[in-house]
Amino acid sequence: MGGPGFRHDQDAFIAAQVRSDRLHQLFHQSFPAIFGSFLAAIMLCGLCWERFDHSVIFTWIGLLTASSLLRLLMFVAWFRCPDSERTPQRWEKKYGVTLVLSAGIWGAGAFAVMPANDLLAQALVMLFAVGMSVSAVSCYSAYRYMTLASIGLVLLPCTLWLLFQSSAIQVGMALAVIVFASFVASATRKLAEALETAFLLTREMERAHRIATYAAQTDELTGLKNRRAFFEHAQQLFHDCQHNRLPLCAVMLDMDHFKHINDT
Repeated sequence: MGGPGFRHDQDAFIAAQVRSDRLHQLFHQSFPAIFGSFLAAIMLCGLCWERFDHSVIFTWIGLLTASSLLRLLMFVAWFRCPDSERTPQRWEKKYGVTLVLSAGIWGAGAFAVMPANDLLAQALVMLFAVGMSVSAVSCYSAYRYMTLASIGLVLLPCTLWLLFQSSAIQVGMALAVIVFASFVASATRKLAEALETAFLLTREMERAHRIATYAAQTDELTGLKNRRAFFEHAQQLFHDCQHNRLPLCAVMLDMDHFKHINDT
């Protein structure tokens, strides 16, 4: 029971639990991001209404609305399904696909609305794009590859375009965003590792607690519940029966020569 094979099975079980913990945190932590990304685009278009092409604005907002509704439906399906079906195998890929779609639409739309000869509007677009990247770190921290994919899809189109412009200000903005993104990428690695360690330690402590509880309540020779376990369970059972007005009986057995049985 305590051999290498058993230990390997326990480690695999804990690894599966940690993966499931990451998925649960992802869904509970990132739900506001659906509305945040949509509202950010609305605010940006509102601030630059006179500077952006209105037909491009309506197309961008329409696509964002569709992707946001798709993500919202996925979240509704997640929260409504039973716990047994909330498995990483079933939901990680779905989440990743909807995230890539939404981030790609946001980044492409920001690039499409950016005016070619308006530095102020360009700066505002980059400011909102950087803000989206910061929110991605907080929302998708349990999955580093999702965080990096989201940041890249949002920042890359506009940043690459600015990098190849003739203006020193535009190139400077692009370089500043690249430096920022490099620091963020490093931070996401450390954050993801810290979360992984925290989940792992939590599950290891739970396992140690179960082992300690089992050892404290089990007779080593017979494998039966000991006196301490009997009184704990009996007390709880007595209170439950008393509360629900149910009958309760106890049977006591006196076994002859039990010392001989116990010794052998």
